[in-house]
Amino acid sequence: MMTFAPIFSLMALCVGFIALPLVAWVRFLRPYARFLVPVAVGFSLLGVVATRFAPSWSMIFSRWHPSVFFNAVMLLEDSPVTWPLLLAFSVAMMSSALIQLGRLAPSHILVGLATLGMMAAVLGSLWGSNLLVVLMCWGSFDLFWSLGMLAVGASTRRVALAGGVFVLSTTALLTGALVTRTVGGSISWALIQPGELERNLLVVAAVLRLAFYPLHLTVPVGVSKSAPAAMPLYLGPVLGWGLLLRLVVSAGVSLDDLAWVQSIGMASLIAGGLLAWTRAARSEVLPWIALASSGATLWASAVAGERAALVLAGGSVAWLLGMTLVSLARGWERAAPWWSIGPVVGGLALIGSLLTPGVLVGLTVAGRVVEPFDLRQAFLFFLGESLLVAGTARRVLVPIERQERGTPLAIAARAAGLALPTVLLLWFGLYPAALSPAFADISLGHVLEQTLPAGWAVWLLGFALGVPLFLLEGRLRKRIEPGLGLLFDLVALDWVLYTLLGGLGRVADFLREVAELVEGAGAVLWAFAIFLLLALAFLGI
Repeated sequence: MMTFAPIFSLMALCVGFIALPLVAWVRFLRPYARFLVPVAVGFSLLGVVATRFAPSWSMIFSRWHPSVFFNAVMLLEDSPVTWPLLLAFSVAMMSSALIQLGRLAPSHILVGLATLGMMAAVLGSLWGSNLLVVLMCWGSFDLFWSLGMLAVGASTRRVALAGGVFVLSTTALLTGALVTRTVGGSISWALIQPGELERNLLVVAAVLRLAFYPLHLTVPVGVSKSAPAAMPLYLGPVLGWGLLLRLVVSAGVSLDDLAWVQSIGMASLIAGGLLAWTRAARSEVLPWIALASSGATLWASAVAGERAALVLAGGSVAWLLGMTLVSLARGWERAAPWWSIGPVVGGLALIGSLLTPGVLVGLTVAGRVVEPFDLRQAFLFFLGESLLVAGTARRVLVPIERQERGTPLAIAARAAGLALPTVLLLWFGLYPAALSPAFADISLGHVLEQTLPAGWAVWLLGFALGVPLFLLEGRLRKRIEPGLGLLFDLVALDWVLYTLLGGLGRVADFLREVAELVEGAGAVLWAFAIFLLLALAFLGI
């Protein structure tokens, strides 16, 4: 009975994965194919919720035990540390499936298969008892993520670049797992003891998964038009957040000791906010909002000290649910503004506002830059927060005409899809102790009291500048649009990446020509020359 909930959760996804192509193939069942993904994800969500109330459990998923990993088996176990992430991710997938159900045009079957496969891989990774399970789930996620990206029409070059970053991330995790010191020859989270090298390798693996600047190649640019079906493609960083939480809580890794982590967080906040504000098309700013918000969370966790686990949990949950609501938003419907409540709450979570768990991020960084006061860091946070506020407002508050009402099923599905993450965000925001039993003594009042007035002032100044940046956008953008476009291209670094790829391609072409010359037309000449040299060396001439 202990393992019924996780088995039920994973089996629901597997059954949906197998049944989806079969139902889509049979003509008279084809109209019902659109219901399979939300039903499978819904049952899986119920299993995730049930694990929170079940006794502690563990389950051997496979008895395969490679000797290189100290004969570790693929074991899943109850994890209070990652349960908030599990719940937030499952709710995000449910919201995407529900809102897609209300759309007239069904999503591509490959997108549905990718959604179910990615969800199973994420659940396995966050439930994984050791690094072997995490590695196998990361590889599975990469496969389904690439399938989903290609199905929604993403650039093959972008998918290939992201695949390269995924391989680097998995390689860093594999290397760190192989060299990590263990207790009793086990790579279980409770028994690993990473040294300085292993700690850096594992954190690098997580940072690469989080797509931080300047290695933001896994950001799914250009797929926002396919939302809500493509929304899960934005949530790949949940694997990185899960790994960081495990390292901080279970393996005792302190992010304060890694100065480069804080620097990457700063750079991602500012670069992401700048890209979100300078991007001309409002519908294409979502990837850069995600980059800036995740950068703020990493920065906060690197300076939070003993509260790093709480900040990581709150910030990652706020990021997941906030991204879900913002990506599913159509815009500000003037005739029906109640549909915009959820996206507005999601935007507030991404900028680290009150009433959401994102406040743990905003107040942590603001409090750190004023005690002791650091002018450079205070200015960087003020600038990054302002750009993030303006960029998020551009995405959430874009005015649109009211859409058609649709069928009662479509309206109910949309309402439920927006309500679920909104309620969960407010719950975690008002009761931070719900993030984990380890934070049972933490309350919202306690968090607010620990922030100095100067920290509040820095955060409010950043928010106060972001609002006029958004309100005056129409006037400013017309005058400086060419400059903004140039600034976007410079900061996005696509030109650098494609130049490097072009250079590597030319080197490969040169080596190919040399190989053809040596092995083709010049083969006889080169063979005779090598024979002559060997003969001269043998004769001693």
